[in-house]
Amino acid sequence: MVLVKGESGEIPSLRFEPRSAGFEDFTGPLDIQGGCVPLYTKLRLTAEDLVLVLAGLAPLVKRLFRAPSSVDLRFQLSGDYLADLATLVDDGERLKKALLCARLSRYVGRIRLRNPTGDWRLDIVCDTTDIYRATPLGHMLLMIFCADEPHAEEFRDFCEVHGINAFVP
Repeated sequence: MVLVKGESGEIPSLRFEPRSAGFEDFTGPLDIQGGCVPLYTKLRLTAEDLVLVLAGLAPLVKRLFRAPSSVDLRFQLSGDYLADLATLVDDGERLKKALLCARLSRYVGRIRLRNPTGDWRLDIVCDTTDIYRATPLGHMLLMIFCADEPHAEEFRDFCEVHGINAFVP
């Protein structure tokens, strides 16, 4: 993603510029319905970084979930995020693992995918504060929580193959 600065009063926009073949279909206009800009001064992860994390996981996400109808990216206090997660998860044991084992920073970047009927499918949770600019985007992943356990196994395998130390309950 590239931030394009607005000219003469126009608002800035994001433009996806693929770095490899196969993503040309994703360069068209994108309807962004809202955006929140964090005010916490120690955030080092940007909204653009969240989009890049999702783009890096796009092939696996597309294979597992086909085409999610909505993607929600936001910054949240980790406690608020965990409270929100508790309202979505049906599997008490997996939720307990997430609540007890996930090592979340004070603020997290959260990418949430829902299917066309609005059902929650996946959360990708990123560290926002304890990262260096040279850190590869995949290494800022703290947790990947899938609504379905079989998909969680796919993400565990993905993280292991790519050397990503994300918690996948």
